Amino acid sequence: RMGHRIHVLHLEGYIMFGSSPQLVDALRPLLEPGGPAWIVLNFNGVRGLDYSAVCDLVALGRRAGLADKQLVVTELSSGSMDALVRVRVTLPELELELAASDAGTRMRGLCYTAHYTQALKYCEDALLLSFSPAQAALPKGDGPELDDLELSMLGDTLGTYLNADPQRRSEEVMCIRKFFSRVQFAPQTTVWKAGDAATFMIGVVTGRMHHFQPHTAAARNGAWEQRLSEVVSTGNFVGYNALLTHSTQVQTLVVTADGPGSNALSMDFRSFQDLIETEPVLGVALLRSMVRRSAVEHR
Repeated sequence: RMGHRIHVLHLEGYIMFGSSPQLVDALRPLLEPGGPAWIVLNFNGVRGLDYSAVCDLVALGRRAGLADKQLVVTELSSGSMDALVRVRVTLPELELELAASDAGTRMRGLCYTAHYTQALKYCEDALLLSFSPAQAALPKGDGPELDDLELSMLGDTLGTYLNADPQRRSEEVMCIRKFFSRVQFAPQTTVWKAGDAATFMIGVVTGRMHHFQPHTAAARNGAWEQRLSEVVSTGNFVGYNALLTHSTQVQTLVVTADGPGSNALSMDFRSFQDLIETEPVLGVALLRSMVRRSAVEHR
């Protein structure tokens, strides 16, 4: 019901003095009172900008700031970045890690983040946070709080495929938990790289991880960059396709740098076999929940 508070514009071509007014006309009504609070400009299809386009973009950013809105620019090509440098415009970097205290002090106006998926995730989190008075810190280490979070994650993720009776469902969740191992990762930890042999899969309990596609982004300043394909958050399982087919990982999985790290549940192939052999109904439930993500992991 609150989706109208986030708006996305996908831009294409070369934005210059002749086409820049179209961008201004498209954004002007969005910056009026009652419009979205977060506007994402995806420049993935834009080849470059001229001086007038940069000036219009900066002016739109000022107007967004005055209207208490956030204009998020993402997926800038090297040509577009060069245009900003020539005009001596520096876009403030988006603060991706949000806390409850940020709800009333978020950045206004024009800002930038490299990846479109990051921008969308930030806007969604900021929208949810605007309705949340507080946010608890992520638990670390062992203890009953983390136990509860693990069971809650499994229950939420697999609930559709488990027994409808609450008591039976709780028993099934506790049973399937026994086949997982608890793992903890520090910020910026590379869980696996594209091309690594798949020896385990991961289910995220707390924190976030980034899935990167290798060799998909154009070279910038002489160095190749990987493209972010997915922000992996609580309840998401990744790595299972490669594990179950005895192949290599097709993407690189990294714990985000802007957070306390991540708690996760890990399962190797032997544990998965044990689950299927001893608890086939629960094994099928896990498989069905993972099938929903197959298109994401192999897109």
